[in-house]
Amino acid sequence: MYEVVSFFARLRIDKETIIDLLQKYKKSLQILMERRIHLYIDEDGEIHVEGAFKNDEYQKVKTFTALKVKDFNTLIMDGIPKDIVNSIVILKLIDEWMSILTTKEKIALFHAYINHDFEKDGKRYKTLSIREISKKMNLPKSTVYDLIRKSLMKILQYNI
Repeated sequence: MYEVVSFFARLRIDKETIIDLLQKYKKSLQILMERRIHLYIDEDGEIHVEGAFKNDEYQKVKTFTALKVKDFNTLIMDGIPKDIVNSIVILKLIDEWMSILTTKEKIALFHAYINHDFEKDGKRYKTLSIREISKKMNLPKSTVYDLIRKSLMKILQYNI
């Protein structure tokens, strides 16, 4: 029969899982858009896609009706490949997480985990260092570290 999407059934939500899912955001967009993408975040904390296509294509993905479907199993039963459904689930989840964060927390989290070039640094993708993020945000390193820590804690509390 059809494989049930139990994306979170076996998933223990902890800080490491949150970081792993944040790092899958960019890949999930690439799966849906069927091309390599480059992300940036504006001063309001909104993530945008830049590349060799119209920027409104990203908005179409974000407002795609499947992002509003509660039962993602229906998508699989309708013949949509599981990797696409998983990508939609990841995007929806991370969009929800970002909605509970302050603008500065979104920006810090984006640079710390979401925006990467698929270059591994241990078991994670390499992103900007705390020092580089602090320069970019014009904040002390300790403030950036606190923003990242607080945002991960908010997400963790949101999922309890």
